[in-house]
Amino acid sequence: MRAFDELRRLEMFFREEIKRGCSIVDLYELVQHAGNILPR
Repeated sequence: MRAFDELRRLEMFFREEIKRGCSIVDLYELVQHAGNILPR
């Protein structure tokens, strides 16, 4: 259940970012170049 709660929070984050005008593509590119995020 905790995983679903975290995914819900992530979904809310994405929705808020889209409302602010940030595109999913921009977020994806930002994450791809971040050094402190675990690789896939």
